[in-house]
Amino acid sequence: MIHRAVFLLGFLPTLAFPAPPNELDPVVRLYRDFAWEAVIDTPTAGPGLLSQSDAVWSRYFSPRLIKLLRNDRQCVARTREICKLDFSPIWASQNPGAARLKVVPGETPATVNVYFDYPGNGKRISMKFLLQKPDARWLIDDIQYEDGQRLGKLLEAREWAL
Repeated sequence: MIHRAVFLLGFLPTLAFPAPPNELDPVVRLYRDFAWEAVIDTPTAGPGLLSQSDAVWSRYFSPRLIKLLRNDRQCVARTREICKLDFSPIWASQNPGAARLKVVPGETPATVNVYFDYPGNGKRISMKFLLQKPDARWLIDDIQYEDGQRLGKLLEAREWAL
């Protein structure tokens, strides 16, 4: 009986104290939650990343990036046309797809690198997620693509469709 109690006590720290959040968390969660966009080719799978509410976006993105994404989605709803974002930001493509996706720590704690192969042509895609830690958890504040372009800068551009 005592052996069982000692054995179980060895697990208490693990059970009582979850691992502290790390910079990979929001990026891994984002791809885990929306991987279906890249593998399920049917509209019945549910609303994609860009059709989510601010509450859902707040699981992954900073308030600044949420505001920029929301402005673009409101423009789309108002004009019924493409505004600034004509691709899926996490797939760097209009046609989501990925094989051998990897999420790895970046050069600093505030960066996370994502690599995957685009199935259509086998091209290796790389993106850098730029993070902020406004409170106890990391959030994605921007995405930098291979060509150096950043999602935030694209969405901040001055010319908005009316």
